[in-house]
Amino acid sequence: MLAAVVLSGTAGAASLKQNREACSSIEAQTAIRGCTAVIRSFWQHRHSRFTAYSNRGAAYDKLGEYERALRDYERALQIRADDADVLYRRAGVYKAKGDPDHALEALNHLIQVKLDYEPAYFDRGDIFYDRKQYELAIKDYDEAVRLRPWESAVWNNRGNAYEKLAQFNQAERNFTEAIRLKPDDALSFYNRGRMHLVQGEVKSAMVDLTEAIRLKPDNAAAFNNRGTLYLDMGDLERALADFNKAILLQPDFAMAYVNRSNAYVARGEFELAIHDCDEALRLKPDFAAAFASRGSAFTGKGAWERAIEDFNEALRLDPKNSAVWNNRGIAYKKKGDAEQAQKDYEKAVEVDSGNATAIYNIGVYYANKGDYDRAIEFYDKSLKLKPDSANVLEGRGTAYSNTHKADRAIEDYNSALHLTPKSPELLVDRGGRVCAPGRGGARHSRLR
Repeated sequence: MLAAVVLSGTAGAASLKQNREACSSIEAQTAIRGCTAVIRSFWQHRHSRFTAYSNRGAAYDKLGEYERALRDYERALQIRADDADVLYRRAGVYKAKGDPDHALEALNHLIQVKLDYEPAYFDRGDIFYDRKQYELAIKDYDEAVRLRPWESAVWNNRGNAYEKLAQFNQAERNFTEAIRLKPDDALSFYNRGRMHLVQGEVKSAMVDLTEAIRLKPDNAAAFNNRGTLYLDMGDLERALADFNKAILLQPDFAMAYVNRSNAYVARGEFELAIHDCDEALRLKPDFAAAFASRGSAFTGKGAWERAIEDFNEALRLDPKNSAVWNNRGIAYKKKGDAEQAQKDYEKAVEVDSGNATAIYNIGVYYANKGDYDRAIEFYDKSLKLKPDSANVLEGRGTAYSNTHKADRAIEDYNSALHLTPKSPELLVDRGGRVCAPGRGGARHSRLR
């Protein structure tokens, strides 16, 4: 009998060891079986029980069985209430199951228990960011940076928070540090590229977005943003290629459809532009940008009423969009309602005093009424904002010509020709209008 008891005890010890090993498995189901066996074993001690509940909770978490995971973490914390790792995992489960309030509560408790636990500050910063509490997010990211300055993700996320506060230089510095720490970080290159784009730094934006694409060729957003750069540069073929790639990678990318629509408008392919806007609106029915872009396409087709309807809807959804007020003004002008057009241009400037195009269009309105001095006043304002605009220089040159200021007119026409040297219309203006003031009004306003 004694020998039998010894053999039984040896077999039981071996079985317990196997269960403990299984409890530590990275394979979730294996871990659950092993941990459950350890928990049920009558000779386990507190440490083994704690580890088993903790590991089984992690396995349930991995499988998305969040309620079971929470129950096991609670049992583990009943044994060891101040274990930072389990407290952190519990907060992660709340976040994963879409319960940020309890996640925040759990992280607050964790930080009280362990002040220097960096992941807690990082995750709490993310919660504050998602709640649009960007100052609080930055405070937590600051603490995370202090504790672990080598973590590139913290710098990247703090950069995102600075961006939301329109502190673009600070955002760019954070993305740059993230890249220094992790030179193959496609996300940080993408984010820094966006900051260059926002600040009008076209060459730097192009470099960073291209690098982001090289590092992560399936980044639809990077292709979309680079496409907008090509569009602004007038390189429509490359713009379309990037928008096509973005849509191929992410077929439900509504913004990419809108941007491709804008490229089609620039090429005069208005039906294709309208089709893309229709698709964007199918994906996102309340998408102001899609209504605005479709309005521009209808304007290009000469369908003024349809254009105005779309601009009206875009403005209902986004009344602070200065460009749409300007573009609706253009539609009204083409429809023959110059007075309503003027009101829209003025509203565009009220919304954004830096809208050089709308200011120019106000100047065109006065020029067409024969009030050239007032027109020059607005052309001057537009050129202060955008000195290299050939349209505005030409318009002002015509206004000077019509007020018998030939020298100034020639100077403006020469400047415009320097910007667009192959423009036959400008050569005619310089040769004809200066010699015969009063021949014509300003050239038609352009879509922005």
